Amino acid sequence: MIFYVAAKGGDTWSGLLPEPNAAGTDGPLATLTGARDAIRRLRLEGALRAPVEVQVRGGVYLMSEPLRLGPGDSGTAQGPVTYRAFPGERPVLSGGRPITGWESFRDGILQAQVPQTRAGQWHLRQLFYQGRRMTRARRPKHDPADPLYGGWSFVEGIVPEDPSLGPAAEAAIAVPVAFSFDPGDFPARWQKPEQGEVFVVPGSCWINDIVPIRHVDFQRGTIHLARALRPYSESLGVSVRLRAGNRFRVENLLEDLTEPGEWCLDRDTGTVYFWPPSGAFDPEGVSAPFADSLIRLSGQPGQPVRHLHLRGLTFTQTQSGFPGRDAYYKTPNASPTVYLENAEDCRIEDCLFDAVGGDAIRLQHANARCTIAGNEIAQAGAYGIFLGSFQQGFSHHDTRSGDVPNPPRWHTHPEEREPTVLAWPRSPGHLITDNYIHHVGVYEKHACGICFFGVSAPDVTVAHNRIEHTPRFGIGLLSGFGRVIVEYNDLRYLSEETCDTGGICSNRWYTWEGDPELARGCIVRFNRVRDVIGCGAYGTKAEPGGTDHAGGRIWSLYYGWAIYFDNAPMETQVYGNICARNTLGGIMISHYGRNVTVENNIFVDSARSQIYLLFAGPESGIRLCRNLLVWTRADADFVRLNLTPGVDLGQAIAECEGNLLCPPPGGEITFSGSPVEAVKQIGRRPVGGGRLSFEQWRALGFDRHSVLADPGFVDPACDNYELRLDSPALKLGFVPIDASRIGPRQGRMK
Repeated sequence: MIFYVAAKGGDTWSGLLPEPNAAGTDGPLATLTGARDAIRRLRLEGALRAPVEVQVRGGVYLMSEPLRLGPGDSGTAQGPVTYRAFPGERPVLSGGRPITGWESFRDGILQAQVPQTRAGQWHLRQLFYQGRRMTRARRPKHDPADPLYGGWSFVEGIVPEDPSLGPAAEAAIAVPVAFSFDPGDFPARWQKPEQGEVFVVPGSCWINDIVPIRHVDFQRGTIHLARALRPYSESLGVSVRLRAGNRFRVENLLEDLTEPGEWCLDRDTGTVYFWPPSGAFDPEGVSAPFADSLIRLSGQPGQPVRHLHLRGLTFTQTQSGFPGRDAYYKTPNASPTVYLENAEDCRIEDCLFDAVGGDAIRLQHANARCTIAGNEIAQAGAYGIFLGSFQQGFSHHDTRSGDVPNPPRWHTHPEEREPTVLAWPRSPGHLITDNYIHHVGVYEKHACGICFFGVSAPDVTVAHNRIEHTPRFGIGLLSGFGRVIVEYNDLRYLSEETCDTGGICSNRWYTWEGDPELARGCIVRFNRVRDVIGCGAYGTKAEPGGTDHAGGRIWSLYYGWAIYFDNAPMETQVYGNICARNTLGGIMISHYGRNVTVENNIFVDSARSQIYLLFAGPESGIRLCRNLLVWTRADADFVRLNLTPGVDLGQAIAECEGNLLCPPPGGEITFSGSPVEAVKQIGRRPVGGGRLSFEQWRALGFDRHSVLADPGFVDPACDNYELRLDSPALKLGFVPIDASRIGPRQGRMK
């Protein structure tokens, strides 16, 4: 059975005709909600034939509230309910609302009244013109020649709060909320500084925040914020503190609206100011997001939504809930465009998410066996695809040191994992495949392409996706349990705006031996991870290297890896991956790793080291076998090795053998970090500068039968790492990697 929806339809019509009839008495429905209700009526009458399709004609559909689908709207395996594009047409579901009534203000700037913003009924942080997101007025100005690392000012120092400024100072607790700036960066005297917001990347540059201004003291050169910085994770107890050297900009002040394409909002008067781009002004072309979400599939525990499909739809202009009013990672602050909770066997396929304000797709809490395939997600305000929940069940940490928590006791006390296994929802059996995700995290800089957080997710497959231009990870497994298979994904230009990050990152993703589904670790295989950039700005570098920007105050090519296991990787396999041009290494294993096998991978040209090991104990069962490691920089190391005193390296690394090493011509195989503890274990002294030699590494029992040779790549300059037939790697048992299978499959991604 097919229902039709069209922009010129009517919800009083039957919806059974794709166009209005000649008499104008029947035709398509006008809204998705109207189609949902028509299906409900037929279901109640017992006249519903399955399967059911709602075909949406081309055009723009403005939605002030989402289409809500519950258990009663479910389909069946044999008769799913599908909301899809009419064949050959492009329906656009928009959460935007037109802004009209434009009048001249001054110097090419227009103004319009939006009284809902003054009343707090419309949270307006984005403006669109002719379908494109405009730039909010800012200082320093956007630098088109260096869009990521130009156009910033810097925190010069942390300023103690002035109690005379009011009770808000008491809310700061120990977190500084006032800082000094370079007066040369802000010569203007803002008439209403409290209308402005500070966009800041604080602390160690893991996340960002957008904080209202409470007061500006131009005489002292200080900005006082209206609240403390948003915590990285309230449930983890991890706060983020402002540091000297952090980068920031000020947004939304009228005096800084100085270029075409910029806009700002005066919340006191409800006035929007806008300088249109060049060309004749289209007074009907201005809109701003109003709706948070556009489609919500929400079931109940024990009564899920089932077999609902979305196909071929375009979504745009939703609200950005970031930074939100609730704790980090909670909903609804992420403003997901399509939201699923307690949904089973549902599908989102061949859709386009264009400039949505929050997460494009969020599977929150418990869901099962959903498919997300063939979609394109571009310019999302937050994450591309997010599977998550609240963080519950963690041990408490001492966070007095700032934004680096002490490790949880789970590592050494496995029984403490059980409360979290019971607290976190299960989200098993999903397939996330053949999606193209790029330029996400416009507002939320912790955002990545695909992310898991605070869930048990056994038997989930993430495959054949292309992810590029993200502010943080490409794929993140952040706090959870269960085997996730990450395979055949093509990842590049990642972590462009944060640091301490990776292309594929696993952080606190555990196993639980008390449950057969959760006892299995992750598999990371046949992925291509290139150009994990990393970016920091906080005064003093925590890691070496980096390309300096802004006079040395911003560092890129900094503090990032291709595959990054941060905190207790367990029972994990890393096989057949190609990792090229990553900063601190192709692979990083840290903190309490157990039974991690890294085999048959290609690690090429990482800038600082090829392998990075950070062991605090008790690590065990780590294997590094039959990998090809090639680097051309003379100052790059083979291994960066940081050991806590007392760590038994021989117990931690069960095997490191059969690798092919190819340093630059005439270069040595070097080590860095703090490897002295390793040398002590064989009763020898390190070489000059406290460094470990390759001979001493071999004396520890590693790489005794590895070879030093050119691997014989076909065309490494063009990222072709196929092996010639005479490659010495083949004699080591290296199995060639078929790179043609990596990335979205032809014909699958629209």
